Amino acid sequence: MIKDRNIEYKYKTEFFPVTSFNSFIGTAASQSMAGNLLEAGGDNGYSALEMNNNDDIARLVMPIPSHWDTANDMFFRVLYVHELGPSTVNYAVLFKQSAFGAAISGAESDGTLDTAIPSDTSTGSDALDATAWGTMNGGTLLSTNDVVCIDVNSANGTAVVTQLVGLEVAYLPKLTGGAQNKMADNPTDA
Repeated sequence: MIKDRNIEYKYKTEFFPVTSFNSFIGTAASQSMAGNLLEAGGDNGYSALEMNNNDDIARLVMPIPSHWDTANDMFFRVLYVHELGPSTVNYAVLFKQSAFGAAISGAESDGTLDTAIPSDTSTGSDALDATAWGTMNGGTLLSTNDVVCIDVNSANGTAVVTQLVGLEVAYLPKLTGGAQNKMADNPTDA
């Protein structure tokens, strides 16, 4: 939390659905090229992308939001559906930052979260699940850069078929031009 004139600000969250991602790599690419942004879970009404191989990647490239306070820790988690019931699933979030005018060659070249997203156990067939939060330490994402490339990487192998629903980011809002001091507890699992 940030304390400003006795007002404490909570973490805000931003959700990026799979339909907002720019590109897909690996088996995920052939799924998306075939128009298989699936409606997961029958009539549940959300779109998801099947990611059934190691290193299937969904890539999100965007300007670094000016309302993210990148000097404080940021948290990332993956929302997904598992088709076959309870199973262990693994996702990694990778990132690359750049200035406008520079080529972005792939998120994996810059790094991973400082605290990785731990393995998660899905709850049931076609149920919407969220992983625990992974952490990017404050100051890792530089506000002096213009663009961030975020990869959601499946590390599940072929035996576990998951569908990516989206990525959620928890951050402190940037409210001042200067330094802000965190006072909040880290976000907890859903």
